[in-house]
Amino acid sequence: MAGESMSANEMVSQWDAANARWIQGTRYLSELLIGPASAEAPSWGDGLPADLNLAPDPPALLGALRLGGYLAYDRTGLSGVSGAEDSRASLLLDACGVPPSEVRDGLGYVRQGGALLAFGRASLAGDEYALAEVFGAQYGGLVQFDTEASRVTLTADTTYAPQFSPPNVIDGRADTFWASIEAGPMPHWVQLDFAQPRTAAGAQVSCRPGFLLKDLEVQAKVGEEWQTLASVADNTGWDIDCPFEGPVEAQSFRLLITREELNGENRVIADVGEFTLLDDRGSRLIPPPYLIEGRLLDEAWARANRSDRLLLRSPAVRLKPTTAKVLATFPDPLTGEPLPLCTINKVGEGRAYLFAIPEAAFGYAPETWEALLRPLIGLPMVRHSGDENVLAFLRRGKGRAILHLVDAAPVESDERAREAFVRVDTQALGKVKAARLLPEDRPIETRPGQGFAQFTMPVNPMGTVLLELAK
Repeated sequence: MAGESMSANEMVSQWDAANARWIQGTRYLSELLIGPASAEAPSWGDGLPADLNLAPDPPALLGALRLGGYLAYDRTGLSGVSGAEDSRASLLLDACGVPPSEVRDGLGYVRQGGALLAFGRASLAGDEYALAEVFGAQYGGLVQFDTEASRVTLTADTTYAPQFSPPNVIDGRADTFWASIEAGPMPHWVQLDFAQPRTAAGAQVSCRPGFLLKDLEVQAKVGEEWQTLASVADNTGWDIDCPFEGPVEAQSFRLLITREELNGENRVIADVGEFTLLDDRGSRLIPPPYLIEGRLLDEAWARANRSDRLLLRSPAVRLKPTTAKVLATFPDPLTGEPLPLCTINKVGEGRAYLFAIPEAAFGYAPETWEALLRPLIGLPMVRHSGDENVLAFLRRGKGRAILHLVDAAPVESDERAREAFVRVDTQALGKVKAARLLPEDRPIETRPGQGFAQFTMPVNPMGTVLLELAK
């Protein structure tokens, strides 16, 4: 079992070795199996921003899934893996090193009701998906991100240093800024010049953290004159909305700053994080390079995400659905045409999901993966009240299951919880008839519910419960 801390693994292994009679005839149960990344993964291409972090990171992903509550393990392949048939889903990474033939051999449990989640170029062989029939979609090449951001000229009255250059205000990043020189007095300005006139209906301005823009104007060059479209005075927020009275067509727009504060003191330098022009629908007039503004068409996914919008910064492939249904879309950076971001295809009694982006694009925050997986494969089988250091291990055999809860960071402190409230999904695990604390073989109270059973068990540093399941 990879991904858990050594101390947690050691505690479980030692318990298993000392209590062999209880675990006889059981095996570890997984909800998610993660495919390995190939050492010879094809490149997405030269010139991508370094901060995209496209390199697969299975350990980080495994950690995020486990902290999200899922029983997740890695594997060297989809076939011949103990417990594969008990998994809810397998994750086929963007640069998966498993041969397509082996993947096909390991899809039996998917056809019986499991799920396959594949990302980016998973199973890509030449210029086609080797699993195109499974995905219900074909590979259509890479999405071109030659967006308008590459054809906009940005200038400023002054620039403090090269790392604080004007293009930073449209790159969509929270950690880059434009700053004017220190010697010149206010006002300072940063300017956007389009190749052709564009129509804007508003703007948004983000301050550099700690540097508060107090007074500013958004201007457009109409004819030979600069016309003020929005004016803000005595601002107190870090993100500033600047609506216009109506849409304005111009080729040049400018943010003019007349006052900025640092720690309550006026400055002679101007600092700007982002200067975003908006169209009449409130969308970005200049999408940052590699920004994907996903729209979730699936209602359950939108509820779990708490929004039907999903902002990601990543390269992407073009998916061409054949039998698959589209669950989410994003606009083509060049044409605005909606492109599939995620598709679902029926595979026997199961389903295959295909994402147009690499798994690394979602990052490694547990809540992000929990919101993604909940509507696709369901809630975690075991949920508990322990913090992120408490890991669950589950074994299942005929008519019984053994649950370990391990505190991977136990400390000698009364502040650490010594027991946890546990809720197991009986629809996935089986109806719980009784529970006993091991190795004492002492009965503990279970409280049944509709589709779940709940109980309290020790956890610091480790607790073990035997669950008797209805046949």
